[in-house]
Amino acid sequence: MKGKRAALLAALLLLAGCSGAGERVSDSSPEPLLAPQAAAPLQEQAFEEQKTRLWQKEPVRAGSGSFSEPGELSQEQQTVILEFVSLFYESLASLQLQEPDALFSSDAAVSCSGNRAVWEYLIGIRSGAQSDLSLTGYRYELDCQSIEQQADGSLFVRVSEHNRQEFAAYPQAETEQFQLIRQFILQLENGQWKIASHIQFDSLFWMVTGRYAFRRFDSREFPDMPDFTEQEALACFKERKEKLLADAGAARLTWEQGECAPLPAEFPYDREAAVAYAREWVGRRSEEWADYSRNGGNCQNFTSQCLLAGGIPMDIRLPGIWKWVGSSPDNQPRMAGRSASFSGVGEFMDYVQQNEGYGLVASAEEPYYSGEPGDLLHLGPEEGDWRHTVIITDVITDETGRVRDYLVHSNTADLKNFPASAYPYPCQRLIKIYGYNG
Repeated sequence: MKGKRAALLAALLLLAGCSGAGERVSDSSPEPLLAPQAAAPLQEQAFEEQKTRLWQKEPVRAGSGSFSEPGELSQEQQTVILEFVSLFYESLASLQLQEPDALFSSDAAVSCSGNRAVWEYLIGIRSGAQSDLSLTGYRYELDCQSIEQQADGSLFVRVSEHNRQEFAAYPQAETEQFQLIRQFILQLENGQWKIASHIQFDSLFWMVTGRYAFRRFDSREFPDMPDFTEQEALACFKERKEKLLADAGAARLTWEQGECAPLPAEFPYDREAAVAYAREWVGRRSEEWADYSRNGGNCQNFTSQCLLAGGIPMDIRLPGIWKWVGSSPDNQPRMAGRSASFSGVGEFMDYVQQNEGYGLVASAEEPYYSGEPGDLLHLGPEEGDWRHTVIITDVITDETGRVRDYLVHSNTADLKNFPASAYPYPCQRLIKIYGYNG
């Protein structure tokens, strides 16, 4: 029971963002917990095969989805899952909620409402953007990773999703998401397979639903977890959704155009090299580096690697430390181990703000819309609570040259050419990279 509890807690920590277990650096801290629900990164051959297969199929306006590997799922079981995922993307295509209620069992009101709140929140985020973030097409493939029959006859199903989304504002962007993990409990009701519970392992789902939508899954490992009423859960979903949307609206009011006041740097940052590295390794992992995808998140580790590719040197000179020489936590000014700033979101922000002299020259105080390819964005549920880091790979401007949006690449949430304004985290901050001092 303790092992199962640790695994589930680690998975929930992973949902909170990339500032979790993977960024522990104290030698007295326990070893990071393994989250088996997180997808293992793709190997090169599998990555190329999956990418080619998905992009060879031209999506249509109505969109399309299928199982690439259905495992032992029956056609009826596949159908209910596909109908659910397609309703999700149809909601994003029209930016109008497509009700999923008919797909859920009669005792699944909490899970159904939690998923509906997640969809409504994402619709609200995309509807509030400057650009048209409705989908003109989508294509997804599901890979059934495990099926487990429960004592009551229900099925515990875990699938990995790879999807392509075509945004109305950015039809040439080739936006992709790799290895989104969904878990279903399916049960027979009146001779039909229905969804008793669905969760997806990403920050979006966790921010909106909290533990409420995990109740059916938690009860498998936590039979003593305090119960709650349906009304309490529905009130929580509504409150969380409305607060996050309000926070997103307030945050966007602070996203200003403007010129930077460049900080002096002895050596320039090779933006092209940093972006090229991001494009090479999005959706998969280099064997030359440790991967923290299952230990709190790999996002900052990924963007730190991009900065190295752009020429920013490791820094072991106080007051700031930024290094990765080995996987053991080490914040000492020596070429050994891993500093918290290399793989931790908040710690990297501290390094940006505190470093002087040798190493990275950057600012977190520039106007949001002054970014360039190779700059970073920090994202989180509220100002100061930074959970995720992405790298800007393209800047979207209007006919007057004003910046309207960024396309970003990221790890953990493995996204390629994804509009920053479509990101579910409501708060975002630009980290402007100027170069480095030797």
